[in-house]
Amino acid sequence: MGTPLGSTWTDTSLSVLAPKPLPSSSSSDSSTPRNYAVLKPKSCLACRKRKVKCDRQLPCGNCSRWTIECIFPSPIRRCPRARTKTGATRSRGDQALQDRIHMLEAQVSELTETVSAQAERLRQVTTPGGSMFPLSHTWAHSVAPLNPSLALGQTYWQVFLERVDPLIKVVHRPSASRILRSAIDNPTLLNEGQGALLQVIYLACISAMDEADIQANLQMSKATAVSTYRMAAEQALARAGFLTTNDWNTMQALVLFIALSRLQNNHKSAWTLAGLAERLDISLEEDGSRFGAEMRRRLRWHMWYLNRRIQDDRGSNPNISPVGVDLPLNCRDTELTQTMTTQPNMHHGWTEMSFCLLRYDLATTDRIVESDVPWLIKTKAVRECQHRLHTQYLAYCDGSEPIHWLAGHISYVMITEMWMKLFSPQFFASSPSSLDSEATSAHAVRDQLFDAAVDILDTQKRLEKEIAAHNWEWTLSGYFQYVPLAFLLNELRWRRSDPRTDRAWEVAERSFGRWSEEAKRSVHGVMLTELMSSVLVARQQASEFQSIADSYLVPDEGVFDDAGGFSGLGQDDVWPGLLPQDMFQFGLPVERVYQVQ
Repeated sequence: MGTPLGSTWTDTSLSVLAPKPLPSSSSSDSSTPRNYAVLKPKSCLACRKRKVKCDRQLPCGNCSRWTIECIFPSPIRRCPRARTKTGATRSRGDQALQDRIHMLEAQVSELTETVSAQAERLRQVTTPGGSMFPLSHTWAHSVAPLNPSLALGQTYWQVFLERVDPLIKVVHRPSASRILRSAIDNPTLLNEGQGALLQVIYLACISAMDEADIQANLQMSKATAVSTYRMAAEQALARAGFLTTNDWNTMQALVLFIALSRLQNNHKSAWTLAGLAERLDISLEEDGSRFGAEMRRRLRWHMWYLNRRIQDDRGSNPNISPVGVDLPLNCRDTELTQTMTTQPNMHHGWTEMSFCLLRYDLATTDRIVESDVPWLIKTKAVRECQHRLHTQYLAYCDGSEPIHWLAGHISYVMITEMWMKLFSPQFFASSPSSLDSEATSAHAVRDQLFDAAVDILDTQKRLEKEIAAHNWEWTLSGYFQYVPLAFLLNELRWRRSDPRTDRAWEVAERSFGRWSEEAKRSVHGVMLTELMSSVLVARQQASEFQSIADSYLVPDEGVFDDAGGFSGLGQDDVWPGLLPQDMFQFGLPVERVYQVQ
């Protein structure tokens, strides 16, 4: 069919190319009878558009009546079947298929690991002791703040004043008290920073309370309570935007949270967040008031102290730069007001700030001991520190407050540790001078330090004998006592086996057994593990070869001579008037003047 039939109406939308009709064939060439109509496989386009039945003849009856061109769709053509591939081509195709399968399997495995990790994080949220620090505001709204009742809030506040605030003095008591009262009356009035500070204070109180008090007040175990309140504190800090904050209450909450993390053996998070807090403090704006300046000094000094302790816990060299601001005033919180125009007077007695000032003095002196200054300057700094502690702080510890016992204990431990560093085997091994007349005195000092190390490390005995120590059991567990333990193990390597050294070895084993696996992997932990192995080998050899024990137990450094004294030290360089009694009066086991009766 070539041209359309003439008509007054045509459908131009159907004027598409159509297959040409086959030319008519003669009866001799066609297998189909002349009178038999050949049907098309599909309806024509016009019938299909109008949705009418088509007789599939060419032209169909409908198109003939409508006098339009009858066009049928093109026949369906199948793609030719691909030729059979050769062996090499088939091999390449199989290899490509295998590569694709391996790629998909790797993607599925990666997705499985991701889902498993997410599931583990979710399990940590719901299991006691689990902790996941949220860093996004999506997580920040998943846990509601914990708002205690009036009675429980009063209990928390009393615990905070007695057991937490004197240790971590970054909060202004009157200001925090007003925030707590507002939270109990109407929590919705608090901003995010105030809410974060309260949640961290609650966590601190739970950490400081003993198991019986938590069971009586919350009807749950301490482990569950700490996990629950820690999660609430983390969520509150996230809601307050602690990563980029310039809010004062949020900064106080963050520093308090870091201190608690360290005491709870979360050393990695404490180390990470301490660096963040230090940088946030730099960008924190000052309001120019005397109150703000004093609170800023408190915050900066405690951050400096925390950084030293955290670096020491990790086994790193605590070479922390100086604070750069004056020490906080030894005054009461009630003397600090936001509208004050003059500084309050310094107190010559015990205040809420005294314990932290005592620790800052100890840490500053310890920094001198660990520096490269001459040995004489170090010993002078330690003696001056002893004198300051006794006259400015410990003389006013009459036992009327629970913190008085801890002040005496910390002073005793830290001063003893500094003397241990000054009398360590490493010091004697590196000295080029000689010593004759003072050998007996030096040996006596080391003998007293040996007993002091055992006394410091035997925490369980202290908790059993001294009732005042129970209030601070939660914070004593956060101190690894690396220096006394290392000193004791170094001494045990050469001392003869007797009941005294046997007890010292048992105390050392128990003390190192309290170290977490993370702490044992630190630099200090690895060194102590090697020392423990060395002492164990020496003790085994001494028991098996009693006849030659002396030759096995004498250190290689040549520190001790045949008479049991020190060799290689000079009196003029090392011992200018330093006698054992200079140390005994400051807390060694011979006379514990720091202990509050």
